[in-house]
Amino acid sequence: MTSNEWEIPTNKREEIPMEETEPVTYVQSLQVEFATSPRGKFIQAQALYYGIKALCAVEGVMREESNISDMKYLLDIAYPGYEGIFDHIERDIRH
Repeated sequence: MTSNEWEIPTNKREEIPMEETEPVTYVQSLQVEFATSPRGKFIQAQALYYGIKALCAVEGVMREESNISDMKYLLDIAYPGYEGIFDHIERDIRH
């Protein structure tokens, strides 16, 4: 598809003209702001870290290997370095 300077701009993710998409609400903008803040990133990384630990504790056929793998990938890629921080915190708490 070639771009024409007179076409309505589209949201590339949804391929819907921008005029037809829902406007971002104030609450949504606060949610995004928090999620991308240092505190928000810390909380999300911590949730992944402890979620991985909890899923790894499950044994047998109920162990969700693909979820563990995907969560480890997210923690490594989206939050590099956080796993080491949480490991350090865990060691300090236990000693």
